[in-house]
Amino acid sequence: MHNADTRSFELRHLAPGNDLHLHVLEGSELFCRHGPLEITAPQQAWADGVPAPALRLQPGQGWRAGADLQIRVRSLSQAMASLELRQSPTAKSRIASEEGMRPRAWSVAGWLRGFRRGQRAA
Repeated sequence: MHNADTRSFELRHLAPGNDLHLHVLEGSELFCRHGPLEITAPQQAWADGVPAPALRLQPGQGWRAGADLQIRVRSLSQAMASLELRQSPTAKSRIASEEGMRPRAWSVAGWLRGFRRGQRAA
């Protein structure tokens, strides 16, 4: 899971008992560097009355997001905890391609409006 080649990462520090709310993209990875961490998804993501599942990471362990998620990371240690967040390059390219496609989508929609009811494309 951990790939130390050319991908950049963001290092975050958490004081004891503090929470960090993050939006992670599909394929992004989160690594625990110091102190145990607890990762939970917000209650809104789950059915009413069902508690959000929690994942505990020890130093050296990692987690990869299977979908775009809003997560909460909590420090469980008595000392400063730190984590490393690596955004997925495929997620970044997907966002860039979606942003690049928006004007084209409007032009296709305009082109489709040119057909009258009952006409077919050749």
